[in-house]
Amino acid sequence: MGTENENNTGNQEITQEAYDQLKADLEAEKTKATELVNQATQPLKERIVALEADLQAKSEETETLKTAVTEKDKGFASLSANYEAAVGAYRGQVLKANPLIPAEMVLGNTIADIDQAVEKATALVGKIKEGLTQEIQQTTIPAGAPGRTPPDTSGMTTREKITQGIEKARKKSS
Repeated sequence: MGTENENNTGNQEITQEAYDQLKADLEAEKTKATELVNQATQPLKERIVALEADLQAKSEETETLKTAVTEKDKGFASLSANYEAAVGAYRGQVLKANPLIPAEMVLGNTIADIDQAVEKATALVGKIKEGLTQEIQQTTIPAGAPGRTPPDTSGMTTREKITQGIEKARKKSS
């Protein structure tokens, strides 16, 4: 029971004047704390505002760059198509200028590729021409018709020889 009395003596009633003073002190501390928080966070708030402005500027710059890239991509696609058409036309002209080269041998996506293919094909055609020329020079064909020689009867039997002679005699008499 002694403990209850001690606890009760600690709960003294506060007068209105003391209450008002405590409330005023609390409000002053609250105002002071709010000011301190504002002072402490003010540089951070300013930094946030500056960063948001930078972010907005960077976003606008990004959009501008995206637009520029899109336009460049369109230009690049157009130039690529024109280049492919030019390479195709070049290939056609090369084939016209070199009729001995088969079209299947002139392949490539660039002018340099086509030039390289033409060089290889020209070298191959040259080797083929040279081989044919040598073959023609080695083969001798006599001018005019060959001389008439009697048929070779060495591999014939006697009966075949007699039959051939009878046919020859009939042709003469007709």
